[in-house]
Amino acid sequence: AKIVQIIFGHYGVVTCLSRSECNITSDCYIASGSADCTVLLWHWNARTQTIVGESEAPAPRATLTGHEQPVTAVVISAELGLVVSGSYC
Repeated sequence: AKIVQIIFGHYGVVTCLSRSECNITSDCYIASGSADCTVLLWHWNARTQTIVGESEAPAPRATLTGHEQPVTAVVISAELGLVVSGSYC
């Protein structure tokens, strides 16, 4: 295995990941949850097999806030247009 890309966005440890539905020829989304109480939404390019953005250091497409505790679960459905996340109370 080799590292092909390093991305930055969270200010805490990444605690969970989820990928939307996609196939080998279509792009999809990846959601990452973190101990910093946020969920970041990333765009995955199927052709290049990388997370893409406006520059070489891609930024998340969206930053979702509202948790008061670290995010411990995330599920994403591009088909339904939903990102669902959870944390301990």
